[in-house]
Amino acid sequence: MKLTLQQIAGVTGGIILKGSPELLVRGLATDTRAITGGEVFLALRGDRFDGEAFAVAALEKGAAGVIVRGGNELCAVSSPDQFVLQVNDTEVALADVARAWRSIVNPRLVAITGSAGKTTTKDMLAHICSGVRRTHATKGNYNNHIGLPLTLLDMPEDCEVAVVEAGMNHSGELRHLASICHPNIAVVTNIGSAHLGNFKDEEEIARAKCELISSLPDRGVAVVNSDCSWTARHSEFCRMPDRVLQFGMRLDADVRADQIGSVHPCGYHFQIVVGSERFPARLNVFGRCQISNALAATAAALELGIPGHIIADRLTTFRAPAMRCEVERRDGFMIIHDYYNASPEAVIGSIRSMRDMDEGERRVLLLGDMLELGDESIALHRRVGEVAAEERFNLVVTVGEFAAEAATAVRLAGVPSEHFATSKEAGQWLAPELRQSDVLLVKGSRGMKMELAVAELSRVHQSGEGIANRV
Repeated sequence: MKLTLQQIAGVTGGIILKGSPELLVRGLATDTRAITGGEVFLALRGDRFDGEAFAVAALEKGAAGVIVRGGNELCAVSSPDQFVLQVNDTEVALADVARAWRSIVNPRLVAITGSAGKTTTKDMLAHICSGVRRTHATKGNYNNHIGLPLTLLDMPEDCEVAVVEAGMNHSGELRHLASICHPNIAVVTNIGSAHLGNFKDEEEIARAKCELISSLPDRGVAVVNSDCSWTARHSEFCRMPDRVLQFGMRLDADVRADQIGSVHPCGYHFQIVVGSERFPARLNVFGRCQISNALAATAAALELGIPGHIIADRLTTFRAPAMRCEVERRDGFMIIHDYYNASPEAVIGSIRSMRDMDEGERRVLLLGDMLELGDESIALHRRVGEVAAEERFNLVVTVGEFAAEAATAVRLAGVPSEHFATSKEAGQWLAPELRQSDVLLVKGSRGMKMELAVAELSRVHQSGEGIANRV
């Protein structure tokens, strides 16, 4: 971000209590730990904190100035070359400044949402684009009303393509995010039961997801999933742009895949089909759902003017983000780390993708609760357990209140299972039970902290107490 204090005051409606209007501000921080010198500190207020309590510390660390709701007392403690800007609402001001910087840089902006796969699709598209365009993308999953503006403000002045993730767990959130980032292309990866506990039903989720499409200008592009049952009803829920691209496995999809085959140790080769053109592609990532994510990224990349053969080449070098279908081999056994988040559709997809792997004498599932499913939690966890039994897992270990239902379903089907209250306890029990040549799939919502179970596996393994000594 490079804006003058006068520009920031103008877009926020703020009052300059101290400082030169011509001062050039480079960068914005909402956490004093991120201040290295020269950034403006914007004091957000949350349920359990008030950023204004740290305004003095920000000035002492070398912030160019502060954006606060009060401010008069800060004029006395700031140095002559620091500023104090008073605004009515700092969260609104954050959005206003981000919106202004997005307008100045004016990249082609792709916003991605969906019940599952949006972060991986975002990372795939950013990886594709970064090979041929000056590209900026959301870090991690900074996809809410704070993270998205910060992503935009971190965008360099020469950015050509911006790829942002837009998350939501209530109606109206995507409409607000779109009003900040003004997407040229909106991607909806799929619509499912994620965050169902915050909505009446899946139709309400579908309507909320379509807010992103409604935000597009007439010349905007919607990229939607032909394999999702809700796609056919998008036009009921929102105003569709003139151009809509469908991706998926259906023969009538604009961007589709065929001739799919698995590769060792995990991943897929396939043909990307766009009209009469075919582009051989390969993904070195676990999970059949990744093909759908790749097709969504491909459709958006084509709209950005990137040739199909370059897209296919870039997909080959894509690597999974941490804890998202990340595969690690450890002395004869394999762990699939897929626990950054978990919706029922994503969990079932990963379980079924295990059949595509050509190694492992035993298949073990370590499953934590899938959160925010509301009244459907029990039924959906039971369904996951039934699928694990259908896919012939050799052992299922579950963690949490609702995952106990999956353990019960598995046990009724004759598959050995164990249940624990915490991830750490599950890891402690599982470590000595694992054998060489096992393949372990770890799934669960972020709140279940499944990484603690994996840490226990590592601890036991390194101590020589368990895995490495078993055959």
